[in-house]
Amino acid sequence: MMKVGIAMAAMMIVIAGASPVRADQRLTATVPFDFLVGQSRLPAGRYVVTETFDPAVVSIASEDGHHFVFTLTIPVSPEEAVLSPELVFQMFGGEHFLARINAGIDGNREVPLTPATMERTLQLVASTH
Repeated sequence: MMKVGIAMAAMMIVIAGASPVRADQRLTATVPFDFLVGQSRLPAGRYVVTETFDPAVVSIASEDGHHFVFTLTIPVSPEEAVLSPELVFQMFGGEHFLARINAGIDGNREVPLTPATMERTLQLVASTH
């Protein structure tokens, strides 16, 4: 059984060099560590985060085109809005989970995470590797 020692230590990473393109809600960032999104593990590297035709769905793709995932998101409440571009990660079970995408005033989105969903994701990712 996997230990979840430091279960919910939230970690905010302000990505150096992150730059939004507000017209199409696009964010480019360098992530210095492997991370989990949905049921996928993505390696450290440069990523382009783009809002799709449906604002609830966001695509995350490595600049080299080797890694790609869609994830469902929800809007961030106006009280929690952040103006600077950043990706926010949450630590769980020793892994980084993408928790929030701050792309600007109207582009702030949250990836719904609960301890139960993160535990299932860890089990699924461990079984596929």
